[in-house]
Amino acid sequence: MASLLSLDISGAFDTVVHERLVAIIRRLGFPEWLQSWVRSFLAERSTTLLVNNIESEAFEVKAGVPQGSPLSPILFLLYNEELIRTCNQPSLGIHSIGFMDDINILAYSASTEQNCARLSRVHEKCQSWAHRHGITFAPDKYELIHFTTARKKHNLQASVRLDSIEKKPTKSVRVLGVWLDPKLKWSAHAKIARQKGVAAIAALKRVTTSTWGASFARARLLYNSAVRPTITYGTEAWFEPESTKHGKVIQAISKVQASGMRVVAGAFRATPIRELEAETFTPPLDVYCSELRARHIRRTYSSPVGTFIKEQCRMISSRLRRRGPRRIVPQVVPVIQDKLNWALTRERTFGTDSKKAILQDWHEKWHSGQRRSRWRSLASTEVPSASRLKLHNQLKKAESSVLVQARTGRIGLAHFLNKARVPGYETPACRCGLGDETAEHLLLHCQMETERRQWRRGTRLRDLVSEPRSTATTARWIIQSGRIGQFQLANRLLYGGVSSVEN
Repeated sequence: MASLLSLDISGAFDTVVHERLVAIIRRLGFPEWLQSWVRSFLAERSTTLLVNNIESEAFEVKAGVPQGSPLSPILFLLYNEELIRTCNQPSLGIHSIGFMDDINILAYSASTEQNCARLSRVHEKCQSWAHRHGITFAPDKYELIHFTTARKKHNLQASVRLDSIEKKPTKSVRVLGVWLDPKLKWSAHAKIARQKGVAAIAALKRVTTSTWGASFARARLLYNSAVRPTITYGTEAWFEPESTKHGKVIQAISKVQASGMRVVAGAFRATPIRELEAETFTPPLDVYCSELRARHIRRTYSSPVGTFIKEQCRMISSRLRRRGPRRIVPQVVPVIQDKLNWALTRERTFGTDSKKAILQDWHEKWHSGQRRSRWRSLASTEVPSASRLKLHNQLKKAESSVLVQARTGRIGLAHFLNKARVPGYETPACRCGLGDETAEHLLLHCQMETERRQWRRGTRLRDLVSEPRSTATTARWIIQSGRIGQFQLANRLLYGGVSSVEN
């Protein structure tokens, strides 16, 4: 049974006393030159105050580290080193983890009441440290949560008494950006990750759509740089590629990626995510997260940190074994070894080159997921490759969108619209009467476009939409045909022309 108390420090960076910080660095045994460098870094800092449009004279600042500096988090970690050490008491079943002003204390014992009592005693020591360092905690921002799979055996409503404040447990708590729930099923994190992803996609839509805005290449860059890191944050904690099921988080954020790919590619909702990922050369999230997890395992468990984790797990298992039957002792060390074995097996299969490993893993998934369908498109038959990105060189967003639609077969022509049951398209046939109105028919066979057709008779669809030298001409030709209402405004804005249909 484990309980976690998350602490919060008010105005953490502003409370660092310069001389005390240097004294702490000296006590920790850092060299003299580093002490002098930190003292110089913090010296001669001044500020002014602006009240009712009246600015005060500059005055010296003797406390605080500059927010925004990459050095400030490191300096604050040194400043609160004693606090972290105070909260780490393995012999009493107390551990802590902290980063800057985010301090989390974990207590484990046979009951929630005992955990709360231990957390209360440790908090008193934290208050003593804060008083000596001129720091104030914010109890109203504290969070308490109990972790257990045996909900009926423990009092999950047990609260912790902190001076005059009683803090009751919550259903979820954020630890270093990752949301935890009592059963560690990641339901809370899945919900938050999806909410953040939806907000990020909404922002992406404000700068690009299927017919205007950022180009295909720039929209893809925005997704990979801003959206994907947001939804995959904390992969090392919640993703379990060793298991057959990837869990609730992957299911939730995969929907976000599907929306993002539709925005980047300018595709219809009916277009399979599998094809859109290939068209945008964006690996599936389970493949992407597998490599992130493998890289984390290799880096962590081949370092002193990994050795420390194993030692702590053995110590906890040994202590619990002395208190109860062997069958209730969690097999933590074997679980860690399973993770290592998985990472090593993956390394032997795909190597340690992340890009190469992702691509090979993706190809395996692509081939295993191929199935026969009456709806065959170029996008579904070509293996994912970075060469697909070259098809969009120098293309405007509308041109990229119509190209993707033509390659996937989900395009605003009668064949697709009829299958999608769009009102007004009761038949998939083209108006020329020679076949269904598809991208291939429009480009190669439709008699209504004979005069406009620029390529020689017998050219294949693949030659027109899968060769970088011809995609710009093909995309522009389809838009200028006027057959697709979605692109009629783009036709006027990009080319200043009138469609052949209007003529």
